[in-house]
Amino acid sequence: MSDVGLQKNFVDTQDSVLTNLTDSLTYIQLTDLMTDIDSNVTKHQLTDDTIDNIFSLRMNSIQGNMWVTNPEWAALVLLTVDVDGIRPIKSWELKLVDQSNTSVTTTFNAQMKTLRPIDTGIGAVKLFFRLEGTDTVVVA
Repeated sequence: MSDVGLQKNFVDTQDSVLTNLTDSLTYIQLTDLMTDIDSNVTKHQLTDDTIDNIFSLRMNSIQGNMWVTNPEWAALVLLTVDVDGIRPIKSWELKLVDQSNTSVTTTFNAQMKTLRPIDTGIGAVKLFFRLEGTDTVVVA
């Protein structure tokens, strides 16, 4: 059995990288990342006093903040434009590196749902983003 929660395995946010693999664009100034691997659940109460949980397909998302440049802003806004009534689906990769320099990558297909510029008043604009996944998440 191995220990978990060791300091050498802590992921430093400074080493988190989000890449739009489809367009070969990498975002490195990420903070406040939240990845949800989620689904809806319907509860069926059975006559034997138990509950049958019926889960929907995964409804994955990732959201957080990033510090952006003008070229990044323009590329991200393009992802919110519907083409024939559908937002573009891109392949994304989130790379996390821990303090022992071991990396884990999470890949998924997603559509850009939300972009929200935040003027922090300290010289750079922070951008809140939310990507909605379209299928399963793969961790390698």
